[in-house]
Amino acid sequence: MTSAPISGGGRTVGGAPGGGGNPDEVMPNKSSKVEKTKTTESIGGKYTKTTEVRPSTKSPGQSRAEYVRIKNSSGKVVKTYKDSYDRGNKFQGRKPLRGGPEGRPQNE
Repeated sequence: MTSAPISGGGRTVGGAPGGGGNPDEVMPNKSSKVEKTKTTESIGGKYTKTTEVRPSTKSPGQSRAEYVRIKNSSGKVVKTYKDSYDRGNKFQGRKPLRGGPEGRPQNE
């Protein structure tokens, strides 16, 4: 079995099993189809929720991470967490980050 060498930021098509054609032809890198966005919304006039969506650099499709920061009216962070989604837009898990009572301690 032969392996396809990696060159020029993509995978070569020629030489791979089942992939005919020019060995110098390069396929584009796999990357998420999700755009990087940042949205802010008010929750009951008392809190502000900021959601930052970051696409995955290692997986194709809809894979992404959403970082959420919730601040009170004085601007202090009350809660932060990261939600992860796979390529099929399926929720994978929530990871508490620093800030808020359930957040990780500063030394971790």
